[in-house]
Amino acid sequence: MGLQEAIDEACDVEFPVECEEMVESCSEITFETQNGSVKKLGDIAGVCRDMPDEFHSELDFRNHIYSLAPGDCIGRQRYDDRGSQPQSDRDTMSIWHSFRSEEQ
Repeated sequence: MGLQEAIDEACDVEFPVECEEMVESCSEITFETQNGSVKKLGDIAGVCRDMPDEFHSELDFRNHIYSLAPGDCIGRQRYDDRGSQPQSDRDTMSIWHSFRSEEQ
């Protein structure tokens, strides 16, 4: 099961729901990351120190998880589904650098 499916399973509750209750209910839901490791959804959900009192909707909970999830949980970094070639950090040029080059 991937992250999306784990969130779907956790969201089988009636919203609004208290955050502590939600974190507890998903503490044993596991999912596999892009690199093959297994993580618990509750571990990610409970990381935040400044957690709101409640999640008002499934979207609130999804956004909470996505904002806290490590990079290997979300997908391939620098992936472009439009078919262009992946860019390296060295190939990126800032707008400011481009502008300065035109002035000279």
